[in-house]
Order: sequence, then C-alpha cells, then structure tokens
Amino acid sequence: MKRARARAIVCVLAIGAVGAGCASPAPVLYDNAHRRSVSDARAERDIAECRELAHAAVARDRSGDVVRRAGEDAVVGGVTGGAVGGIVGGHSVGRGAAAGAAAGAARTVTRSIFRRNQPDPIEAAWVNRCLADRGYEVLGWR
Repeated sequence: MKRARARAIVCVLAIGAVGAGCASPAPVLYDNAHRRSVSDARAERDIAECRELAHAAVARDRSGDVVRRAGEDAVVGGVTGGAVGGIVGGHSVGRGAAAGAAAGAARTVTRSIFRRNQPDPIEAAWVNRCLADRGYEVLGWR
C-alpha cells in the first residue's frame, strides 16, 4: 500500500513538472518607430531567429551542465543516503545509498525543468542584443 501511494505521488509530481516546463519566456518589445514599421509576423520571425542564434551559441558552452550536476547530486545523495541507512536501524547502507542517489539525480532534473520558465541570463542578453541590432527595444521578458 505504501509503495503504491509513493508511486502515485511521484507520478503526480512528474506530470506537474513536465507541464510547468512547457511555458517558455519571451521578450516583450517596446513600441518604438522600428517596431511600428514592421508587421507582427516579421517581429515574431526576428524574435525566433534571435532566439535560435542565442540558443545555439549558449548551448555550445553548456551542453553537459545538467548531466554533470545530476551526477554530482547523485553522488552526494548516495553518500548521504548510505550514511543515514547505516545509522537508522532497519535499512542497509546499500539501499540508503541507492535511494539517496536517485533522489539527488531527480532533484537536479526537476530543478532544470522548472528553470525553463526563466530565461537563461546569458541567452536573454544575447537575444536582447540581437534584437537591438535589428532596431527593436526589449522591455523585459515574460
């Protein structure tokens, strides 16, 4: 019974995390002379092009960050879980280490999903600069 309940909780949290990761922040453009001179479709194309350029540039530098952090958190979780499993009666060091490692890795992946709703500061600055070079003024992101 406890296992089924724990699985149900994990499933609900996973579904919520995936849903939260779907929203993507976007730049808000100031209504300057250039913005008024182009169509909405053109402005959206310019935003999309700048975002693609920024993402490609930033991704080259950060391709392994989430994987590396997940590995680090899994090691820390494994050591902590093993220690707790060895101290608290009724649990083996191995089971505690495995549970701690899984929790550490899951923490990192979940955190990276929720951070998708916030623009990466470097990527946002890149997009802002790209749009400014094209005549737009970015007020902020939402």
